[in-house]
Amino acid sequence: MAKSDYYRGIEDPIRGTFDLAEEVSSKADRILFNSIFSLYFTWFCVVVTGMLSLTFLFQGRIFWFFIFFSVFCAGIVTIWLLGSVRGFLKKASFRFSAIQSMRDGPPFHKIPKGKTMTERFVKYLRKENKAFDRLLKNRPELLRKDAYLVGRKKRHHFDGVVIRKPTPLRKIHRQGSPGYSMFIRETKRAPGEEDVKKFIRSMSDIYQKNGIYPNRAVMIFKAKGSYRGLDDTVYDWIVDERIQIPGQLKRFVNLQVIAELPEGTYDFVPFIPELEGYLP
Repeated sequence: MAKSDYYRGIEDPIRGTFDLAEEVSSKADRILFNSIFSLYFTWFCVVVTGMLSLTFLFQGRIFWFFIFFSVFCAGIVTIWLLGSVRGFLKKASFRFSAIQSMRDGPPFHKIPKGKTMTERFVKYLRKENKAFDRLLKNRPELLRKDAYLVGRKKRHHFDGVVIRKPTPLRKIHRQGSPGYSMFIRETKRAPGEEDVKKFIRSMSDIYQKNGIYPNRAVMIFKAKGSYRGLDDTVYDWIVDERIQIPGQLKRFVNLQVIAELPEGTYDFVPFIPELEGYLP
């Protein structure tokens, strides 16, 4: 790090810290891009050495078989290590993008105009999230308002639903679009613990029927002038717990409760930053 950068960081520590983080994050993106070629080259070498080792094995040349088989094993380990490094860099870059989004975003998010709470929230998302806006521009039919979805046990009502199914190639080879889903439900008051649990049960019932896992779940209500926040139990549960659909041990739901405040701004619990290139 140059001296000028060091002293500038001392004079303005917060800005200096972000500048240093931005530099690291930008390099991480380039390394991620370059690592793709390393990964493909390693896979090519693994396939070639694997074929050669089998050839020498069939020819009875055991010495050369062990040489190329050792290289084959080393290639498999290298692929695993490259995958671990790529996973770490992706996570680090994603987390910095979230921090940067919160730093650059406005202190208060104004409620756009619209007839219903769902319509206003969708407008907010389209303004803040370019990926979401592109999705609805290209495929407006994915957004369904006042929708009923059939679960394993019964039908469930949602004030807004966005469902994009994964591509067939994704199911076979984990390539292509993984799909996306968001469920929105309006409530007449601040939701209590039982309201949240009912919301989760309805999404769980749909998942058990159709395999549609919620990427984001939103409960939205119009707060009155006396509103002082959610109940402490509900707040702690939503913020501190990692909510997931029953039976899914690794996937979690971005569950969010949103209040439309009388002064014309949103109150988010928790706040979910809208990131460039990621659906909400």
